[in-house]
Amino acid sequence: MPSQGAIVLSSVTASVVASMITVSVLTGSGYTSGSAGPTYRSVVQTAPRPAFAAGSAGGLPLPPALRMLGAAPPNRPSTVVGTEADRQALIDSGKAMAMYDGVGVDARHLGGSTANDAQGLAPGLWTFLMKALTVKSVVDVGCGRGVSTKWFLEHGADVLCIEGGNEAIGRSYLPRERIVPHDFAQGPYWPEKTYDLAWCIEVLEHVARPFMVP
Repeated sequence: MPSQGAIVLSSVTASVVASMITVSVLTGSGYTSGSAGPTYRSVVQTAPRPAFAAGSAGGLPLPPALRMLGAAPPNRPSTVVGTEADRQALIDSGKAMAMYDGVGVDARHLGGSTANDAQGLAPGLWTFLMKALTVKSVVDVGCGRGVSTKWFLEHGADVLCIEGGNEAIGRSYLPRERIVPHDFAQGPYWPEKTYDLAWCIEVLEHVARPFMVP
């Protein structure tokens, strides 16, 4: 869960903010795609982090909502429902697209992931978050292969990925210790520590209403 004063961005928010600042902040940055994931070209010059008084969460007191939650619940990995042969059969029959991980292997509600999700790439916004807002740590909820998180990791942030798709985890661009396998359809999960930024792109549509908190 994010700490008090942390930034939480969904796909809609990220798209709007990115469109506002990309031209002014990130001229000249970009990425190319390869077998090891996207390779980014940008330089982040992070502003000095503000000094806070000693406290429990980055120098700040924990917000009431986080104190009420108590200890972090255990992560619950998703169940594998098929094999690579099942996946290939769906692709051959035209019932699934080969570009998505997890097809026929993971439960359908997980949605799968892609090698390079262009709609979720926002290096302009990411640079702004690190440079202007001094973001130092990021939790990526529903990270897929870790396309977004890879950028933050390469630019010095402390990152954590939460992902439900077994195939996406197996093909991740991130070190395994940076990934928590968890399917939110099986219950809640939050990290044991707080993060400056919660990044979540194209995930909520895969969480059924019974598992949503109003």
